[in-house]
Amino acid sequence: MTFAGARRHFARRERWLLAAVLLLAVVAHGTALLGEFVFDDIHSIAANWALQDPAHWWRWLSDPTAFSPSGAMYRPAVLLSLGLSFAIDSAPWIFKLGNVLLHALVAGLAFGWLRELGLLQRSAFAAAALFAVHPLVSEAVNLVSARSELLLFVGLLVALRAHRRAETGGRLPMALASVLGGTALACGSKETAVVLPALMLAQTVFLHRGSLRELRWRRALATVLPALALVLVYLLLRKVLLGEATVTLSGRGGGDPLSGSGRSLATQLFTMGLLLPQALLQMVVPVGLSLDPAVTFRSSCDALVAVGWGSVLLLAALALGAGRGRPLAGARRTGLALAAAVALPWIVIPLNVPLAEHRLYGPLLGLLAIVAPWLPRPGRRPLAFTGLLFVGVVLSNARALDYRDEVELWRQELAQHDTWRGHWGLGAAHIRRQEFAAAVPPLGEAWCRNPNHATLLRNYAEALTATP
Repeated sequence: MTFAGARRHFARRERWLLAAVLLLAVVAHGTALLGEFVFDDIHSIAANWALQDPAHWWRWLSDPTAFSPSGAMYRPAVLLSLGLSFAIDSAPWIFKLGNVLLHALVAGLAFGWLRELGLLQRSAFAAAALFAVHPLVSEAVNLVSARSELLLFVGLLVALRAHRRAETGGRLPMALASVLGGTALACGSKETAVVLPALMLAQTVFLHRGSLRELRWRRALATVLPALALVLVYLLLRKVLLGEATVTLSGRGGGDPLSGSGRSLATQLFTMGLLLPQALLQMVVPVGLSLDPAVTFRSSCDALVAVGWGSVLLLAALALGAGRGRPLAGARRTGLALAAAVALPWIVIPLNVPLAEHRLYGPLLGLLAIVAPWLPRPGRRPLAFTGLLFVGVVLSNARALDYRDEVELWRQELAQHDTWRGHWGLGAAHIRRQEFAAAVPPLGEAWCRNPNHATLLRNYAEALTATP
């Protein structure tokens, strides 16, 4: 075979592998289309009148309360996407289909990004295929309100791929346009996008095989600096629209750990010492998936907290330093940078829900980039690889089927984790079915455990007054 023929064969195989990744993502999460709106989907989408009329498009771009009336968040790209879905139909399956296709797009972009990092075709395919079918991404696909996570990674991966191509001799104007487009999409989808310029620099440094003095800084910064400028514009818009460019960590009293605003930074970090090892374990063995993971808050650094943080930091150090100088070390360190950068905001910032599975979407991709060279792949261990894909497809579809009935979903959650939020979710689901008498017991239990939650108290009062 001639060199030109071999090159065409190689390119043709790459296209087939990309098509396989896209197909696997759709097949693994296809039953999501049978689901209904649940939890945050209700107030953010189904009952959000601002999304249901295209004439309100100007609010989608300028009003931080248009995404969630209960809390201001500036996410215009998400609102535009949801508004377009409403323009087609208001049925839940339309929105779920959009999420499935967006996840397939992210998986396809991930395959291309892993190839740009220097991974072999089959290694990149193995990592992207396992990401496409992994049950841990089910929440990001099945919760329509989690579309922000999917759009965020479409933007991040478009920008990171274009930045890498610009560094390796690609056409600079085209790469710059892709970087700016990806940055704009990421910033318009979720606040985590502000880490993108740092990720681009990390990618530059980690993938460079010579000394930093030999690095072509002018070409590397030609796409980083415009992305940084766009991020600064986005932060300025947040300052104008929300009153703050970034989240303020000071002034949190620490009196009520159930609320993000009432949880101190110390309590947040100590609690993460228990939650992060659990999240890492679920990336490897995706069992015990939950819409409302149980959280044990820690206000001091006890032995379990120290062991948890120590194990996470040790694994990060191994990924950063092992195999230094080898060709794939740069890809491994870049994967670590992605996982750490997109996880850092919810690790440090006390949020109302400390751990949510859809936030593990990006860290999972980073972890797969780290371990890609050691994954089973079609050419070397085809049976093991096929078995993993089959298990992923079955478990992901089974998890998606749980979203067909919100009441049953919360009952399953409570059977697994007896949390106040689970009782609240069950009671609110009964209210939406006009089953007020059935809503009173779970809402009463939730209120006893968290009497300071205003929305919960309102639901409880509604159920009581509607019950004879």
